Amino acid sequence: MNLWAKRLGLCIFSALAFFSCEEEKTIGLPQDDNLGVFFVEIPLKDYLGQVWVDDLEADNSGTLIAGEHQDPEFGTIRSTAYTHLVPPLSRVGFSDTLVFDFVGAEMVLRITDAFGDLEGSPAVELGLYQLSEVISSDVDYTNSSNVAADRKVGSANFNFVSDSLGLEYTPELGIDPTLFDTDSVYFYNTRFDLDPVVWKEIFDNHITLLKDDENVADDSVFTVFSNTVKGFKIVPEAGNTSLVYSSTNPQGERINNIVRFFYRDNDSNLDTLFYSFNTFASFNEVSPNANSGWTNGRFSTITSSYDPVVLDDPNVYIHAGANLFASVDLAPFLNFADTIPSGVVVQNAQLFINGDSTLLDKRFRTPAGLSVTLTSDEELESSEFSVIPSGTLFGPGSPFAEVPVNLTYDNDSVNVITTPIYLKEVITAGTDLNRVILKSAFDRELSRVIIPKDSIFLRVFYNSID
Repeated sequence: MNLWAKRLGLCIFSALAFFSCEEEKTIGLPQDDNLGVFFVEIPLKDYLGQVWVDDLEADNSGTLIAGEHQDPEFGTIRSTAYTHLVPPLSRVGFSDTLVFDFVGAEMVLRITDAFGDLEGSPAVELGLYQLSEVISSDVDYTNSSNVAADRKVGSANFNFVSDSLGLEYTPELGIDPTLFDTDSVYFYNTRFDLDPVVWKEIFDNHITLLKDDENVADDSVFTVFSNTVKGFKIVPEAGNTSLVYSSTNPQGERINNIVRFFYRDNDSNLDTLFYSFNTFASFNEVSPNANSGWTNGRFSTITSSYDPVVLDDPNVYIHAGANLFASVDLAPFLNFADTIPSGVVVQNAQLFINGDSTLLDKRFRTPAGLSVTLTSDEELESSEFSVIPSGTLFGPGSPFAEVPVNLTYDNDSVNVITTPIYLKEVITAGTDLNRVILKSAFDRELSRVIIPKDSIFLRVFYNSID
């Protein structure tokens, strides 16, 4: 009998004896020569904990997130958005004789989503700062990365109106249809007040580049402009109670994040140049992170990253953006004796979450999916949480790939979900994998879910050939 059958078969019977598993049940699989398939559910609540990771990549997400709020469970959640401007690059129509007499500038941020306590039109105060260095494509920015700023160049103060978010046009609304995009979704915008002196300087620098066709090649206008202007960050100021999202990925006319420069030409006609935000040179600095720990919530005792912690708490917690993961210690299922009753063969194992008791708070975004990763304490000590065993391919269908699990929600809970846990491969591959990581499948968003520990089981399928 192979080692898998020996160890996991004993796991079943030991679990029945020591973990108060449910009675064996048949499942709806076709019978083959009267071969019965059974499963047991092994409670995991005593082996569930938390792992905090502080250095996941946070750049190129296509979303700017700025603001701060107080989560009743997770405490202070704060995000600062970083981005570059993309100026018009074409020199068509530009010459030394043309006049670009700066009149003013306007920055419009289209709000595409929000996170936090959005009831009662919460106040949002954002400051716009010019960076002292360029956001480099050669740097892997994480949620703890910080780029210093030289000066404040604008601000926006408004009250968030949740009913305006995603509002779809109908004639009954009595609202001007030009305020809706081609998908009939309302342009929920906020405008920044900009410092005219600073933005005239930025505008004049760009016009100089566009006219300098002898020294600046067409394909380097953006590079020279970026090195001159640097980038910008949108910082939550005092008084925030929510975080707002703005997508930098154009989708038809749904997205409208721009800076407009107004100027007068040779004939004193008023004209406009449009600048957009850069999708690729952008990232979000989200705290808690390595530089700013957990405050005002239940996780103040978690002060180090990659260190599995079991809290005296009936729940496990997952927070994308702040990178708080749930962990499952597999030690009880990997340390059994090497003999089992003959005739027992384990077919599969699944992680099972009874979503009926999952704790949802409708004020906060919940993850659309979880990912499941096998790892080891040794790898966590090396500041890693994903393992590629020697000789094993890492990709779709691999037992060691991250396994995405879609979550669907009823009114008050997550529906039941299951995902394979490849304990068989863990043993036969000769690895030291002894832990499962549960996290949001979308690391660069802000979302959270709370799961009671007593609703998570290891479900083991087996059959007896005796």
